Amino acid sequence: MFQKLIDYWDGKLPEEESNKIIEWMVEDKGHLDEAREIFDVCALAEAKNVMDSVDTGAALEKVHGKIGDVGKRHRRGFFEVFGRAAAVLLIPLFALTAIEFGKVRNLGKEMIEVHTVSGTVHCIQLPDGSMAWLNGNTDFSYPAIMKGKRGSRDVYLSGEAYIKVAADKKHPFIVHNDRADVTVTGTEFDFEAYPDSAKSVRLSLISGEVNMGWKDRSGNTRSMVVEPGQRIELVHGDANASVVSTNLLASTAWKDGNMVFLATPFEDVLRAIENRFGVHFIVKNKSLLNLKFTGAFTDQNLDTILEHFTLSKSILFKKRAVKEGDLYRQIIEVS
Repeated sequence: MFQKLIDYWDGKLPEEESNKIIEWMVEDKGHLDEAREIFDVCALAEAKNVMDSVDTGAALEKVHGKIGDVGKRHRRGFFEVFGRAAAVLLIPLFALTAIEFGKVRNLGKEMIEVHTVSGTVHCIQLPDGSMAWLNGNTDFSYPAIMKGKRGSRDVYLSGEAYIKVAADKKHPFIVHNDRADVTVTGTEFDFEAYPDSAKSVRLSLISGEVNMGWKDRSGNTRSMVVEPGQRIELVHGDANASVVSTNLLASTAWKDGNMVFLATPFEDVLRAIENRFGVHFIVKNKSLLNLKFTGAFTDQNLDTILEHFTLSKSILFKKRAVKEGDLYRQIIEVS
């Protein structure tokens, strides 16, 4: 079982064996604890570019030796320890996630919950073969089984995800959010739905066809079909969404570690920087929110990017550290 769990993490198992592993994990809490400890170490192995000193082979052997004695273990998870370091040490675009198994929205089915921290982009392959890239500060939940009679292709998103959906006309792929639902059968799209965004929902369609549904302030159900190259922007509660042509590179650059702005509102620019570098902006001069910017950033560091805005628009940035519990968060005041 030890090797099979590692192969499951690496996506090497055929569908039938993967489903058996999932059923084994969810049938007993002890099994789940075994799997989570191994997955913690596997995630640590993926982090080797950040923590080269970790001997993951020895760690796996240590875990292997513990299997069969689950009830006597007391563990401190990798994500609890490393998450603290990641909050202090800026790790741009490193795929650090906290993965938990549990119930979601009382579906009665086991779900996998993924949370990405600020300054990260994480790519996962879903059980149906679909691919999802998750931006920073994103919560994403999906069924452990997405095929067959027990399968479901209903996922839940709060944040931003670029999703390449595996084609299956008989089983629609539905992305649920508190403000809107997106239904597809096989397509690629970017869905941005951060809870504190001025524009509650943004959807950019790369290929295929998407139907987005929502309820207006009166409780009426609304829907809209989106065509490739279009972008939908919806304010929570509005009866109608705005449909505009979009530059696909600008809409999806974040998943490749880049930031591309084309007459982008300053508020959206700041959010992109927050997601990229794990900082938080407080805008003191609200008139700055009326500004729009055009430009592109690839591997520039935070100070270089902020200097660009200072030189081009005389915008001032003041950094300070705020303690939140045992951690420090970098706050940047904008004026």
